[in-house]
This record gives sequence, C-alpha cells and structure tokens, in this order.
Amino acid sequence: MRQLLNKIWFTGKIPPSWLHSIVVPVAKPNQPSHLPSSYRPISLSSNVCKLFEKVVVCRLSWFLEYHKILSTSQSGFRQRRKTTDRILRLHDAIQKSLGNKHNVLSVFIDLEKAYDMVNKDLLLSKLLRYGISGRMFRFIHLFLSNRTFQVRLGYTLSLTKCLENGTPQGSVLSPILFSLMINDLPERITSPAALYADDFCFWECGSDITLLNRLCQRSLFKVYNWCEECGFKISSTKSAMVLFTRKHDPVPISLILRDGTRLQMKNEY
Repeated sequence: MRQLLNKIWFTGKIPPSWLHSIVVPVAKPNQPSHLPSSYRPISLSSNVCKLFEKVVVCRLSWFLEYHKILSTSQSGFRQRRKTTDRILRLHDAIQKSLGNKHNVLSVFIDLEKAYDMVNKDLLLSKLLRYGISGRMFRFIHLFLSNRTFQVRLGYTLSLTKCLENGTPQGSVLSPILFSLMINDLPERITSPAALYADDFCFWECGSDITLLNRLCQRSLFKVYNWCEECGFKISSTKSAMVLFTRKHDPVPISLILRDGTRLQMKNEY
C-alpha cells in the first residue's frame, strides 16, 4: 500500500478502474416502482481506492482541523462531533427564549440532490482558497476528473457514461469535499446557524414575531443567492419553518423564496 501511495503521489496518475463505478438502483420502501425517483442509486467502486481515500481523508481532516478551516457551525463527518451538537444548540436557544416569554422562528433548509449538484470547478477553486495545494490538490483534481459509471440491472450493464458534475456517490472522500463546498454558507447570514453535512438550519429569537419573520426572510434570501452562485437548489417541498412560541394566537408569518415559492409551516410549538 505504501508503494502504491508513493507512486500516485509522485506520478500524479490514478488507475482508471478507480474512476469507474457500477450504479445499482435499489427500490425505496412504499414507493411506486414505475418512477425513477422511487429508486436510490448505490455506487459500487474499487475497494482499494476506498482504502486510499481513507488515507487522504485522514491527512485532509488533520489539516482542516489544525488550521481551523471548517465552520464552527458544521458538525457533520468530524471527529468528536455528532448530530446532537447542533440539535442541542437550537434546543438551548428555544428553552431560553420561551423562559423569557420570547419566540423562536427556525428555518430548515434542504438542498435538492446536494452531492450531485456540486460544481467541480468551483469546489477546486475553494480548495485552493483554503490553502489545499500541491499533491493533495492534484490527487483531488484527478479523482474528480474523467469519472465514468454504468448502471446495472440484474446481469445487464448499460453503456458507459461520464460523470460531469457532483462528487462520487458512495465515495469516502465525498463527505469532506462537500463540507468544504458549503463551508462558507453560514458566513453569508447573520442569523445563528447549524450544519450537519447538507442539512442546514438557522433561527431568530425575540418577542416580536413580525420582526423575526423579517429577519429570517432576509437570511433566506441570502441563502437563496448563495445557492444560485454555487449551483444548488433549495427543495421547497422538504424545506420548512417552525415557530416556537407560547402564544395561543400568534400573528401569521410567511417566508418566500426568490422564485415566489412559499415555505411550508410545520406545527407551532
């Protein structure tokens, strides 16, 4: 493994088999079988490549943590961090606000097909901006370039197609690359925010619900603008807002995306 590692570092070449994957569609439960969206694509790739990716991830993670590059709002795929970290932060804000007879308006954003929508060129430019260069950058660039895949149904394989956009599905390296891609998202808004991989949430606290609506709307527009710049799309059906209040009859609120779509309101608490 060490000889293979040194060979790739110094020659800058990746075996073609590492860049190819077999996609197997797996049916989602309780979904109509005639719709393509009812299947979850599972990519089968080289196990040796995944082992090499783990080496790269270890080195890259150390670099990001040592230089404190990753946003403090991000808890996904980081050592000694987990999902409950961000949940507890929001829970703490809600408890304190309700204890002071205030309200909390929270917005939960879902990015549509987030990993598949990653712009490779923009990702590579962000890596350089964060100081990731040299052999590490060269390997990531080669790893994302000239990728191919085939779809397998039973014993039948489709024609080979090129993966033009997004990070490889099922790759060990993809999660940390995606975290770097959206690392600057929390900086775009002034509202408190929490990230776990591609799950994004921000909120505002205060006594005036109308003001909270206005502040969250401003942050939502900034998130929408960031998505437009980076090639992502907010899923209006999966994104939602929740009002945490003790008022029995709060004033009506509404949050709208720039395309005119209204976010759905979940149950008020």
